[in-house]
Amino acid sequence: MREDRHRENAGFHLAGELPRYLAFLDSQGVDSDAVLERSGVLPEIVETPDALIPAQVAYGFVEQACLAAETERMGLSVALQTDLAEVSALGVPLLNARTVWEYLLIACQVANRPLHALNFSLVQGRNRLLRVSFRRRVPPGLGSHQSDLETAALTIKRWREALGHEWRPTRINFAYPARCPLDGCEVFAGSQIVNSGSTSWMEFPLEDSLKIFPRRSRAADEQEAGNAADAPLPEALVDRIKLQIMGLKL
Repeated sequence: MREDRHRENAGFHLAGELPRYLAFLDSQGVDSDAVLERSGVLPEIVETPDALIPAQVAYGFVEQACLAAETERMGLSVALQTDLAEVSALGVPLLNARTVWEYLLIACQVANRPLHALNFSLVQGRNRLLRVSFRRRVPPGLGSHQSDLETAALTIKRWREALGHEWRPTRINFAYPARCPLDGCEVFAGSQIVNSGSTSWMEFPLEDSLKIFPRRSRAADEQEAGNAADAPLPEALVDRIKLQIMGLKL
């Protein structure tokens, strides 16, 4: 009973997030069905994208997947092969953001719900830097580290469309101290990589948040219109973020 409550407190992931990892396993010649079985995830759950999987179970699956594929960078590999629109409930709203700042607002609105395992937060860093944190309710581990890698890489990929292909965060912190260094990865090259604390985060110049994404084609907008979250941001959230920005030392 206590274990069930602990799993609930850790939040949930949508089952629709797992097929990306299953596809990667298949591409590496790894028996993905065997990995599902070892981690206790039923195949029929994976076929129900909106089903909720306890975060500890989801991260346990990803950890088993990493061990089977002999990699600590699966989340990065998955991100590089993934379009943001494929990322469950969060991807399409983020693609509709007009600026980097609006992207952050939407991430906070959509992800920061009681059942979600991943929450975003914004805090003031030093030297006119803004820090976006990826907060999880579980201790850092190999499985959750893949989700952090995927989140960071997908974010950088999208922001480069507004900030230029050479753009990189000033610093990136990954809470899990992986043995495999990330400095050589193109998507993270040029950023200072650190490992500290229990929360992963990225820091970047505050003025970068004002950059505008290129206008998307009408065909792309119409294709995703049925899935887009068109509801306005909650006023309380907007007010809170505005207060944060007003408090920054510009």
